[in-house]
Amino acid sequence: MRFLELHLKAFGPFTDRRLDLSGGEQGLHLVFGPNEAGKSSALRALKALLYGFPVRSGDDFLHPYDQLRVGARLRFGDGSELEMLRRKGRKTTLLAGDDETPLDGSRLDRCLQGIDEALFSSLFGLDHDALVEGGQELLAQKGDVGQALFAAGLGTRNLRQVLDDLDAEANALFLPRGSKQRINQGIAAHREAKRA
Repeated sequence: MRFLELHLKAFGPFTDRRLDLSGGEQGLHLVFGPNEAGKSSALRALKALLYGFPVRSGDDFLHPYDQLRVGARLRFGDGSELEMLRRKGRKTTLLAGDDETPLDGSRLDRCLQGIDEALFSSLFGLDHDALVEGGQELLAQKGDVGQALFAAGLGTRNLRQVLDDLDAEANALFLPRGSKQRINQGIAAHREAKRA
């Protein structure tokens, strides 16, 4: 799936603003601009389009809740295109580009391939805070690129802590020269039973 256009119809500071993403061959686009230009709002709009609007949203300061709309024009792997719109609501929130015809979300779900919103955010929705946290995590890995890539793939930023916790748990179970750990005690009891 490739985004050809993101339509910020009524979202945050935007009214009928379109981002043309159809250019280029690689499908990579960087959105940049000064502070308060709407970059974070556009990223929230993209997440709302793919996963639905959150129950509570701060993006209604220009448009009321019932008018919030985000759209897109997508190209799928088979070359077909789809123009869609997401509205804020509880039911039938995915619509065709005409803002009236309900759309079945299964085609979009298949393209997302089980990637939930949290994983999408960590893999594709980088913002300034995520970049800073990622840089700090890379420094904490002390140059271990494999661990850093693994952490990025899982969407976890505290892999070092997870690994340290797992090591501590493993050491509580067994140490090669230990005697108080559960597995060490079990081995000793087995040896004693065998000898008896």
